[in-house]
Amino acid sequence: MYCEHSEGTAIDHFWPLSKYPERAFDWENYLWACSHCNSNDKRDQFPLDAHNQPLLIDPTASNDDPAIHLTLHPPTGKFVDRTLKGKESIKVFGLSRTFLETGRMDAWVSAEVHLEAYAKAIDVGDDPRATRIRETLIRAPHGSVLRYLLTISRLPHAAQYIGPTCLAVLTKHSEVFGWV
Repeated sequence: MYCEHSEGTAIDHFWPLSKYPERAFDWENYLWACSHCNSNDKRDQFPLDAHNQPLLIDPTASNDDPAIHLTLHPPTGKFVDRTLKGKESIKVFGLSRTFLETGRMDAWVSAEVHLEAYAKAIDVGDDPRATRIRETLIRAPHGSVLRYLLTISRLPHAAQYIGPTCLAVLTKHSEVFGWV
């Protein structure tokens, strides 16, 4: 739920049990996390604001969209904070680990390649292959990377980060924007 690497192996209590034992059996407090994020980074860290609300992004809360708090710098794979909640989430969840930044860079390249392959499959009428490519891309680790790529593709400086072939695919195949 935190690093998006898709290696969930542990149940995390978003509101830590050590500080909030009354939430021990609250289903909405259970998040699927990798053991590294849960045991090495977050542990029982849980910063609160002046109103006793979490200063961490809750990826399951519909009103707590990570894109409000974080943006992606594609050339480095780094998340950059946009808010205090973003800053605290990067720190507490360990989102600046080199391993994760490299994974985001790889996911960016993979997304471009998959989008180009999707377009080729559509263009030759191979709908089953196009569907499989779409599903593969949607399930890939670092899922927010595709969302950031699509967002950046609509900006004037998109060509700084996205190759011309991929940009052409996004212009021709607007259905892709409905995938995330």
